[in-house]
Formats: sequence, structure tokens, C-alpha cells
Amino acid sequence: CAILSSKSNSFIDKVEGDEVVALVVDATSFYAEMGGQVADSGVIEINGGKATFQVMDAKTAAGYVFHIGKLQKGSACKGDSCTVKVDYTRRHKISNNHTCTHLLNLALRANVSEDVQQKGSLVDDEKLRFDFNNNKPVDAKKLSKIEKQIKGDIDKGLQVFYKEVSLKDGKDIHGLRAVFGETYPDPVRVVSIGKPVDALLKDPKSPENYNYSVEFCGGTHLANTKEAESFAILSEEGIAKGVRRIAAATGKLATEAHKRGSELKTKAGKLDGVKDATALQAELNNMRAEVDQAVIPVVAKNEIRGVLDKHARKIIDMAKKAAAGNKKKAVETAVESVKKMAGEGKKAGVLTIDVGLDNKALQQAVDASLTAESSFSLIVFSSDAKKKKVMAYAGVSKEALDKGFDAPKWIRESLAICGGKGGGKPNRAQGQGPGIDKLEEAISKAQELASSLG
Repeated sequence: CAILSSKSNSFIDKVEGDEVVALVVDATSFYAEMGGQVADSGVIEINGGKATFQVMDAKTAAGYVFHIGKLQKGSACKGDSCTVKVDYTRRHKISNNHTCTHLLNLALRANVSEDVQQKGSLVDDEKLRFDFNNNKPVDAKKLSKIEKQIKGDIDKGLQVFYKEVSLKDGKDIHGLRAVFGETYPDPVRVVSIGKPVDALLKDPKSPENYNYSVEFCGGTHLANTKEAESFAILSEEGIAKGVRRIAAATGKLATEAHKRGSELKTKAGKLDGVKDATALQAELNNMRAEVDQAVIPVVAKNEIRGVLDKHARKIIDMAKKAAAGNKKKAVETAVESVKKMAGEGKKAGVLTIDVGLDNKALQQAVDASLTAESSFSLIVFSSDAKKKKVMAYAGVSKEALDKGFDAPKWIRESLAICGGKGGGKPNRAQGQGPGIDKLEEAISKAQELASSLG
């Protein structure tokens, strides 16, 4: 082997310790990073296992593969014998994602647009990422079709074929996908899923070829799509003007994503049984956080969020109904109180009702009360503890107006204590203030002013 030092950036005769170096060997089965696919990892055993070199990355330069890593034990010298051992378990996961990237490329053409072209990709052992041209997001319906098509191709157990052919013959295959602007070698490797390359070359212009995934590619692939096990689109987003990105998973990760998605759908469905608004809101908050963090298909995630949004609207409706009930009760209570005060011979009164900062509710309480007792004058207070505000509405009878008592003055002088203000017509006025801590003093002032009417 030969040893390239990362410290001196030159070839050295010996390495020991934990220095990161690159080993070059006579022959290797390691795949070096290329075409969006990450490099293999594994080990190189030196001198029959006396030393072990951990390969963390692999890159090509000047026609050689540079195995980048560091020694786990022992030392290595120039010319030592080496045995390369690829981590094939990890490679299989990478191959899963690479083969499914080709299936995704085909499915996008079939379900989004024939003009879709690859703009970039990343394939590793955890996921696949595919960038493509499109001026708008791919909607949930199309994403679902794409996912189902790829899962269908996996279930069919399609054989994956590959063969080196002349660049000209490869380009002649109808429907072949290639990255625009990419320079390909001659001969070039053709990867076809579901139809032998020889069959493609026998009739390259056949319209049927367009239905198969056929690409120029030098990466690692499965022997059969069945090995991919499953497929799940995890996200779809824009990354630049006119460029979208899909991230997806295969294998056990995809299977687990679909399983988790189904579990969360079932859980969301059970929210129909929660009738209490407070309890429902708590469940929604927990589920939103859970769904946001969950690794599940994006289609399932959007469906679940739709269900949660439906329940959020339900809570708003419940709150509106409750508020309407509270208003009705507040108005009824105000009318009863005014009738009682009028029966005691009083001409004016002060009330507090719990309707928050709902001005219409206050107005309804005053109007209903003075309709019942037309010679009575009334000011009603309400407050909102969260917003720390006070609101008041006053109604004054004709008799009180004749005595020089008007609603705007009643409102202004009462709310001034809360740092508030207000105004209106002589017989009706409203206002609000920020000093909720002064509410009792404001009520006392209103009562003091009301006492002048008897």
C-alpha cells in the first residue's frame, strides 16, 4: 500500500497512532464518493491483521481510490500487504436508497411532469434526497401516487440490470434519464430496472422503453427491488427558485415510518371522543408536538395535521357556543339585578358581569335591562385578566338626562381611575382602561356618581 499524510499532504513511509491518512492499494472493492452517492466504509487489514485501518471515506483522484481513515491498532508501512473489507450491511442500505432514487425519478416523470429533470441528489445509508425542477410544490395527491407507484415497483420484485455500453448506443435508448450538463464516460454504464439492457439495445426506439427506469449510473444498486422492502416520502420542499427537493427513506426505516404514521392516524381519530374543550386542546397540543417530531410519510403527516386542524376549529366553535351561553346568562342576570334594584326604589346601579372585553355583550346587558326598566340608569363593568384591561358600558334614562346626568361623563370619570377613557352619546357610552388592579376603585367611583340619582 501507499500512504498519503493529511498533515504534510505528501506520501510517507510509515503511519502509526491516530493520524488521519489515505491508503492507496493495488485493487479495491470500496465505492468512492461519486454522483451523489456517499462512499463505502469498512476496514483494511494490514499484514494479515497485525494492523487494522478504519475506512471512513473514499475518494478518487488521478485514477486511484484513496481510502481515508485512521489506524485502529498497529502501524502501517509503505508496501505492506492489505485486505479490504467493505461494510456490506451499510452498502446494502445505500443501494436501497440509490435504486429507489431511480424509481423516484421515473415516478416524478409519470406523475408530475415529463419535463422533470434531476438537479441533484444525495444517497447515503439513512435516506435519499432528490432535487428536481418544478415551479410549485408537489401536492399531497401526487405525492401519494408517487409513493404508491414506488411501493408497487418494490412489491413487483423487479430485477435490476446493468451493463456498460457505448455512449452513443446508450443515448439512443428511448426514455433514458441522464443529468443535464453531466459529462459521461465512453463506454458508459446503463442501469435498467425491470428490463434487460440487451433488450433495450435490441429495440432502443420502442415506446415501451419509456415506462422503465433507465439511467446512466456508476453507483451501487440492488439486484431486485424487493430487497428495498418499503418506501416513504418524508418531506417535499423548495430549495431554490424552480427547484424542489424530496427526502425519502427505504427499508426498515420506511416500514417503521409507515407503521408510526398509522399509529398516529389512529390516535388522531380517537379525538372525536373528547368532548371537553380544555381536554381536547391539551390533546391537540401534545399531538401537534408529537406529529412534528415524528418520522412518518409526509402524506400521512399532512392528513393528521388536517384532522388536528378540524378539531382546532371545533374548539373555536365550542368556545363561541360557550361565549354565547355566557352572554345570555350575563344579560339575564343583569336584567334580574336591575329589576330588583328598581323594585327597591333605586334609580341607578352598577354591575359587573363576566364577558371579558366583549363590548357587544355589555351593550346587550345594558339595553335589555333598560328595556325592562326604562326609568333606570345602569353602568356595567367587565375585565380580562390575561390582557389586564377593564371595559365598561353605560346607559342613562331620559329622567337622568333631564337632571343633567349623562353616560359619557359616568364612563370617563369612572374609568379615569383605571387610566382609561371613553365616550358616546348622552344616553349611551362606552370605554376601557388598562388598570385592572384599580377595577374596584373604578366601581366605587361609578357607584358614587350613581348615588346622585337616588
